[in-house]
Amino acid sequence: MNIMKNPIPGGVIDIHTHVVPGKFPGNPIAKNSQKWPCMQCTAAGHHVIYYGDQPFRTLEPNSWDPAARLDEMDARNIARQVLSPMPEMFGYWLDPRQTTVLADHVNGVIAKMVAEAPNRFTGFGTVTLQEPALAVREVERIARVHALRGIEIGSHIAGVPIGDRRFDEFYAAVEEYDLSLFIHAVHPPTDRIVGPPLMEALIAFPQELALAATSLMVGQVLERHPRLRICLSHGGGSFPWIAGRLKNGWSVSAEVRGAISVDPQEWMRKVWYDSLVYDSIVLNGLIELVGDDKIVIGTDYPFLIQEIDPVGFISAAISNESVKTRLCRTNALSYLGVT
Repeated sequence: MNIMKNPIPGGVIDIHTHVVPGKFPGNPIAKNSQKWPCMQCTAAGHHVIYYGDQPFRTLEPNSWDPAARLDEMDARNIARQVLSPMPEMFGYWLDPRQTTVLADHVNGVIAKMVAEAPNRFTGFGTVTLQEPALAVREVERIARVHALRGIEIGSHIAGVPIGDRRFDEFYAAVEEYDLSLFIHAVHPPTDRIVGPPLMEALIAFPQELALAATSLMVGQVLERHPRLRICLSHGGGSFPWIAGRLKNGWSVSAEVRGAISVDPQEWMRKVWYDSLVYDSIVLNGLIELVGDDKIVIGTDYPFLIQEIDPVGFISAAISNESVKTRLCRTNALSYLGVT
């Protein structure tokens, strides 16, 4: 594939990339090992992450090695990556004592990568959000000790919608420390998905993001925490595309208006979306729906479904140079709270 080399002023920022540590700490609760991660190197030299005795994913060194990432970033014209944990690192399904150990280890790995190349990397951490009081303390550590710029959270927290009031203290702490929030699909229901395992990401992730965003909207999280900067991964999934249905329901139903305090289409323009939609028609439709100031580049690097040539994708889809610059850089700076 020919990678687009057209430079974007100031350099392109990719806000959706993932890190998996090359090794993990010991399990603090040995009897509860089924979902604890470990990394194994196979005879063929591959690294495979296991949960208990079950292999989960084969990984390359670019998951944890800054030098490998930087080489690929240079080849793809990416000036800066925002590093966030692979969603399976959230650990909301673990005992909270395990999750705190795992989260602090992952956050430390990301912080070390940022420290090795601070002009090229920005870091997001993870927290023990199934125990909001613990998560609040971890927010302070993420900001003050690890010096990360944001937090990645799942589309639900062990089945609890992220718009639930029990997370208000966490959102208030994120506001206090001026961190960004990145929402990623995790553990969607799969009982009606047909086809190979990748279909979970292709089909179910978009629905998860619609449910997550709607829970934030109905939960009136932004009304209580207006300084939150939230980005929905994977272009917001199917959420932007139900805008008309939500608007119609809000218009005809007093009950829906009681649950959603503002026009749903207006709410949609209060959050950011990454560009990971793979299709120029869809990208331009997303711009029409949410505005060209609310879309940032995201690739899902370094995993199988990543967008290999994000600059080429944006350049082929959009002819307006100022819009391209906003999507490739300035919107990301706004989302990260840099400007």
